[in-house]
Amino acid sequence: MGQYVTALKNNTEMTVTCYQGLSKDSTDEDCQIEDLNETFQLAPHDWVLYFGLDDSISPKLIRKFLFYVATGSQAGIVISWSPKKLKEKKDRLNSALNKRGSKYLREILKALGFQNDRLAEKQLRNSSTVMELKETIMVFQKLKEEEFE
Repeated sequence: MGQYVTALKNNTEMTVTCYQGLSKDSTDEDCQIEDLNETFQLAPHDWVLYFGLDDSISPKLIRKFLFYVATGSQAGIVISWSPKKLKEKKDRLNSALNKRGSKYLREILKALGFQNDRLAEKQLRNSSTVMELKETIMVFQKLKEEEFE
């Protein structure tokens, strides 16, 4: 994930903060290490990007984690979430923690006031050079209060 953070910092006017879950691969110098299974406060940002959700968070804590991500996002969320066919492959490799499909993620984020932006999602997937992200990246835009029921 560090390469995305570095690219954003070097090529945009954005303020970028990176958090990385605890894992044996927690080596990105541009990312702060955070136990994402614990309660944490995400500072407000326009967009929150999170890659590898189902590999870092206990399935029991997904809703709680997404609540913290949603409260930290002012405009939208970009997140990777493995579709069922990739999950089955990962399950054989014993690496996937969360076995639910992307519909589950859409339902949670909709309840938190976010709408899946399939056009932006398609554009990001098509432009990605990371094969896994071509199938797993999802984009959600925050609904305006009058749109959110």
